[in-house]
Amino acid sequence: MIIKKFQAKTENEAVELAKKELGNNVVVMNVRSVKRKGLFSFLKPQLVEITVALEEESEKREVHTAAPDARSITEALGKIAPIVEKAEAKKREETMSKKEDSDADKVIAERLNNLENLIEEKLQNAIYVKFVGEPLNEYEKQMVKTIDDAMLYWEFYEFMAIKLGESEPFVAMTPDFYKGTMKQVEQAFLDAYNEIVSPTEE
Repeated sequence: MIIKKFQAKTENEAVELAKKELGNNVVVMNVRSVKRKGLFSFLKPQLVEITVALEEESEKREVHTAAPDARSITEALGKIAPIVEKAEAKKREETMSKKEDSDADKVIAERLNNLENLIEEKLQNAIYVKFVGEPLNEYEKQMVKTIDDAMLYWEFYEFMAIKLGESEPFVAMTPDFYKGTMKQVEQAFLDAYNEIVSPTEE
């Protein structure tokens, strides 16, 4: 394809120049105004510039290809079918493998969670035996859970402004969320521990 620009005083004159050089089959692709160049160009009117295109003879030739017959289509499909079937089988195999891996991960996560709960329960029982004398019964465990949930609720609300649930848990006293140093917190726990182990006699 031939692409060329022509300039003239008017668009029609520019088109005539293009047809004179390239023939009547030119196609105008773009038209724009351009400033003249040279001394005192600002005193002269602008020119019109067109961009034209001409399709060359070699590009006009149509390429004719013979239409495939039914036999060639059948043979082609026969060659493609095993490839497609193999690809689909591989995809199904990969999908099953991913599902098996996912199921295995879920089983492992569930077992780890159960193990974590078992270890936590044994540690809690050891603490209860040491300070209470025996493991807690189901009612006492539920009471401890209720207290833990209440403490967690107020801690989230105090430090993160998030309410865990729709209703506020019951509290027997106002929670104290003073911020102290690590040493102060450690000492507070030690004082509470000593008070439980060796209660002060009145």
